[in-house]
Amino acid sequence: MSRLPAILVAVLLWLPNTTSALPGGNQMSVEASPYLQSHAKDAVHWRPWGPKALAEAKTLNRPIFLSIGYLACHWCHVMQRESFAGGEGAALINELFVPVLIDREERPDLDFLYQNAAALLDLPTGWPLSMFLSHEGQPFFGATYIPKDAGLGMPALSDVLRRINNAYKSDPEGVIRDAAMVGRALAAANRPQAGEVTPMHRTQAAKAYMAEADSLSGGFGDAAKFPNWPALLLLWRQHLRSGDIATGDFVKLSLREMVRGGLFDHLGGGFFRYTTEPLWRTPHFEKMLDVNAGMIRLLAQVWRETKDPEMESAVSQTIAFLAREMRHPNGAFISSLDADSLSIAGEEHEGAFYRWREADIRAVLGSDAGAFLAKYAVAPLENAPGEAEPEWGTLYRQDAEANAGALRKLFQARTARPRPKRDAKILADGNGLAIRALAEAGFAMGRADWIELAVAVFKASTDALMGPDDRMHQSAVIDGEASRRGPMATLSAIAAMAHGAVSLFEATGNGAYLARAQAWGELILAHHSDASEPGFFADAKQAIAVPIRLKPVFDDPNPAGNSAAVSLFARLYFHTGKAVWRKLATITLEAFGATADTPAIGSAGLMNAADDLMSALQVVVIGQRSKPNTAQLLRTISRRSLPAQVLQVIAPGTMLPDGHPAQFKEQIDARATAYVCRGTVCSLPATTAGDLDENLAVFRKDTK
Repeated sequence: MSRLPAILVAVLLWLPNTTSALPGGNQMSVEASPYLQSHAKDAVHWRPWGPKALAEAKTLNRPIFLSIGYLACHWCHVMQRESFAGGEGAALINELFVPVLIDREERPDLDFLYQNAAALLDLPTGWPLSMFLSHEGQPFFGATYIPKDAGLGMPALSDVLRRINNAYKSDPEGVIRDAAMVGRALAAANRPQAGEVTPMHRTQAAKAYMAEADSLSGGFGDAAKFPNWPALLLLWRQHLRSGDIATGDFVKLSLREMVRGGLFDHLGGGFFRYTTEPLWRTPHFEKMLDVNAGMIRLLAQVWRETKDPEMESAVSQTIAFLAREMRHPNGAFISSLDADSLSIAGEEHEGAFYRWREADIRAVLGSDAGAFLAKYAVAPLENAPGEAEPEWGTLYRQDAEANAGALRKLFQARTARPRPKRDAKILADGNGLAIRALAEAGFAMGRADWIELAVAVFKASTDALMGPDDRMHQSAVIDGEASRRGPMATLSAIAAMAHGAVSLFEATGNGAYLARAQAWGELILAHHSDASEPGFFADAKQAIAVPIRLKPVFDDPNPAGNSAAVSLFARLYFHTGKAVWRKLATITLEAFGATADTPAIGSAGLMNAADDLMSALQVVVIGQRSKPNTAQLLRTISRRSLPAQVLQVIAPGTMLPDGHPAQFKEQIDARATAYVCRGTVCSLPATTAGDLDENLAVFRKDTK
């Protein structure tokens, strides 16, 4: 990559420009994505991603200016208002580049590609992502948010555009060669590195994560804080497997601080995407389906062991939020709620719908305000450029005890405010994560209504996302009777929906869900496999205009596609006994095994998948689900945290698959009977809650 420094130097050159204006207008009005539609009136002549845009760049001999964002993104809105809606920046983009706009939720494969490219070039990552590409789609420079005017150490957008253009005009062939070199380096950096993964790697990863842990407030790092639920789940598994009290206490601390802090919406339920500071008090205000699904799943898993009422309340409130505010009329979940909204004065602000002034609280609560403000505080926004009212902030809880009556009054008062925009896309990955979370939380907490909700969401999202050729699509936009499906589903999306189906099978016993999960597993094999080596590509073979096909293994922050696939194949093997699924899980895990040698927060998904494969707890209950003694055993299972649980409820006389360690086990005295198995070893039969609970506690631990 010896020419890369030359590019960066060339970017600083200032040469005369003679480029003519871009022909054609803004093409976003015909797109299905609400995010792309929201840019239809921009002065920038946006093109959708595809061969036509690449061909246009080649014909005009211009670089591509690529912007990747999503509807709930605050800084995407800021850059749109400042630069894309009009003015010099928009004019220069049209004059010097071919502008392309991508909704990252429609094309997470491309977002993954270009975020990785930015990281490889030692550039910022995040959204909006602003990348400069050759006409072949190869990246050579980029940034995230670029301000309209220079300041805070950042150049103005107009300066960046001119310098990139001049660098390209001075040596277009050199820039194209350099971009191709970046592409090759990116492919090499993301090539799977094989190795063996053992339970010891989980222990090493847990130690590495704890070294990054914030022992005061929970979570990881000392700046902006993300929930990082896969990493916390890994630590929770380590606590259960090894009995290490410190890791368990840290997970509980992290969840407590998140739930009490500003990451959680204390009035309406649900979690924001992250906080801008380490105490969990000041969020970026977008509410994402996938974030809330991950938090429900983690909270429910930890609650199974702790019975913590704060965790139970957070799960209940978050599911209520999803059902109330994130349902599409067709029954599936939408992708997100916008970070920005209008204030009462009609001005758009980040988090305007959620933020409070102390005077507003006192006006609503009257004489009860003092008691409420002794338990809750208002956290001002930090580092918010142009924010005129820093005391206008978000609620967080200072006391263990909530004030339900006051919260209801404030919630009711908030309903009069202008609401955030909804991104009504139905996403495969988000709905899959949510279905799994609802099924598992419903089983854990004995909430049949949550399982019924998962069933309804599964049907609605499957109807929306599955095409007539039985292929899954990444997204769908439904308007009345009209439905527009987006690109082919990514590896992560198919795996997420399949995991949701497996969890519904465990919660309901309906074999149709397991059959559907297997069909989706086969879809992964058919369209995401690599004929030359193990590991699966993020994008399907038929994905439109993918310059470099990569195999994801690092979480984003949801489990990476290959990690989710390993876990899925393992679950399918344990439920069906089909050796092909175990072989696929093993080969795929080993293809990325070297990742485990240098543990990082981003590889938690892979370590959890390895645990699902190597240390699954197969729990078999022989009995009728409708019978009271069977229900008692299931309640006992639900009250023990079992992250690698494989639950099967079978009628007496049912033959388990060949090779299942409990294949020839039977009921005792015609009573519902449970066996707990790990590897090839099963417990003694349990017909009482006490015996079963003891077996679960013993078998989930690491063997010495």
